[in-house]
Amino acid sequence: MRSGKKPKKDSGLVSVPLGQHVHAEFDREQALLCVSCRASGMTVRMLIDADIEANYVMHDGTLGVGAWMGLEVACSPEEAAELAAAIGPHALSSFQFIG
Repeated sequence: MRSGKKPKKDSGLVSVPLGQHVHAEFDREQALLCVSCRASGMTVRMLIDADIEANYVMHDGTLGVGAWMGLEVACSPEEAAELAAAIGPHALSSFQFIG
């Protein structure tokens, strides 16, 4: 490290908006995905491990995430891709766009 530069602090928490009312946070340290809806007040938490799969269905604009339990969220393809990138390939076994 060069003198005078501070190391970057990585909290391990990634925040991704999913549509107008839904917000997702992924905690890399705990491998925990938290999806909250401001309109309904509902929050879903899901442990993310290597068995998790995700897909984005283009014709209805929904992101599906799940393994033994599923979660479906209406959002844009860009928002879905951003969340999949935040989770990363080490925890997300597959992510694909479906017609």
